Amino acid sequence: MASKQEKEIALLKIEPINLIYVEDGIYYGETDTTFVKVKVNVEVRDHKIIKIELLEHQNGFGKNGESVISEMEKNNSIDVSNVSGATNSSIAIWYAVAEALKKGLRSDIE
Repeated sequence: MASKQEKEIALLKIEPINLIYVEDGIYYGETDTTFVKVKVNVEVRDHKIIKIELLEHQNGFGKNGESVISEMEKNNSIDVSNVSGATNSSIAIWYAVAEALKKGLRSDIE
C-alpha cells in the first residue's frame, strides 16, 4: 500500500507550460504535502526562465531533489528528469515551479 506522501505526490498534476505565453515577471508557486513543502519564485524574461529561487524546501531525505532547479534553468523547461532517491522532492519542486509559471500566462490564453 502506498504511503500518504506517495498518494499526495501522485495527485500533483503538472501541466506542460509553453513559455512563449508566459509574460515577463517574477511569480510565486508552492507545493504543500505531508512531508514535502516547497516555495519558489520564478523569474521569466523574454520567455526564458532566468532564475528559480527556492524560498523553502522542507523534505525528509530529498535535499538532492533541488538539483532539478538548475536543470530547469539550463533547459528553459520544467520537463526535466527527476532525481533518483529524491523523486518526491523533485516532483514537488516541478509542481511549485509550474504553479508559478501558470500565474504568468497571458490572460488571453486558456
